[in-house]
Order: sequence, then structure tokens, then C-alpha cells
Amino acid sequence: MASNKDISFTPSEFEIVTKYLMGSQIRPYPNILVPQSAGIARIQPREELMMQRVFESCPFRGMMSFVVGGALGGFLGLFSSSIAPHQTIVPMTTRETLMDMKTTIMSSAKSFAVIGLM
Repeated sequence: MASNKDISFTPSEFEIVTKYLMGSQIRPYPNILVPQSAGIARIQPREELMMQRVFESCPFRGMMSFVVGGALGGFLGLFSSSIAPHQTIVPMTTRETLMDMKTTIMSSAKSFAVIGLM
């Protein structure tokens, strides 16, 4: 194995290796330096920029939090209503049980959805 002092590049070899590792030196805007740690930088099309702005907008994120919070609340409401003991004197019928589960699910889903929206 060669030691570090054995490896040396001439200036022309160093320039070739640098161009190979760093990519082409031709840039669309030569005065703007763009870090390329996540891959080669490219100019995004107009449609892609519009969709990116929509996805990063506050109303879109609020609505997505509302929907996801409602789904999570519904799931947790279903879980809590299935394990919660209901103390009644007369045993509940299946219909009454389902109506109680629906109430619990809707209440929990609404609460999580509103918290997500806020």
C-alpha cells in the first residue's frame, strides 16, 4: 500500500480530477453559487415551483393537519371506546353500543382535527 507522500498530482491532473469530481464548470448563472450537496442543482420548471408553493402554504398545511388530526382522533376514539368500560345497570344492546362508539369517535376526531387546524 502506498503512503500519502507517494501520491501527487500535477496541476493539470488536479484540474482534470477536480472537474470530474465537481461536475461541469458551465452554469446557467455563473455569478450565483449553489451548494450541490444533495445532487446536481437544476432550475425547476414553473409548474413544479407552483406546486411547491402550494404544498408549503399555510392554508394547505392547516387543512392537511385538520384531515390527519381527524383521522388520528377517529382511530384513538375507536380504540378508547372499545376498551372503555360502560357502567350501566341494564346491558347495552348492539345498536346502543355502536351509537356510543360513534359518539366517542366523532368527539375525539373533532377535537384532534381542531387542534391540528390551530
